[in-house]
Amino acid sequence: MLSATLLNRTVFHSLSPLHSLAHLASDMESSVNKAPSLIAAIVLGLGISACGYFVGDGVKHLKTNNRYVNVRGLSEKEVRADTAELTIAINFKGNVPGELFPKLEEAQKKIVAELNAQGINEKEIILGQWTSKRTDSFYLKDDPTMPRYNADGSVTIKTHNVAAVEKVVAKLNEL
Repeated sequence: MLSATLLNRTVFHSLSPLHSLAHLASDMESSVNKAPSLIAAIVLGLGISACGYFVGDGVKHLKTNNRYVNVRGLSEKEVRADTAELTIAINFKGNVPGELFPKLEEAQKKIVAELNAQGINEKEIILGQWTSKRTDSFYLKDDPTMPRYNADGSVTIKTHNVAAVEKVVAKLNEL
């Protein structure tokens, strides 16, 4: 029994240098295989960290960019306009379209006469195109007494005489 144990130890010790050499070779082989994956893991970790830093920095600047207002000058100054433009709309409603256009023409003539009296020149007055529209039957079924036609027109003033237009605006409801 003693000789068998001694023999096993001898065989084990004699195989031991081969065993440790094989173990060393496999350790070197596994460490060589682990090096590229370790480098890749480090690069990936640094990339994710840098990305997180830049995204966080961008969000911080995004919130602060809209909190600033640039003001130039010391005060506001009211400036008088050098050109005035005013459009006066005219609207008539009725059931017979032929009756609406003479009313529209008469209203435009009265407005032009009043504008001339206020100091507005004929060349500064533009008569707008007349339009007529029939009321949709959808609305007429709810209220048959509603006017069936609308006639629209306009008178536009374009002038450099701003004071005269201001007078017209003040008396616009009288027109």
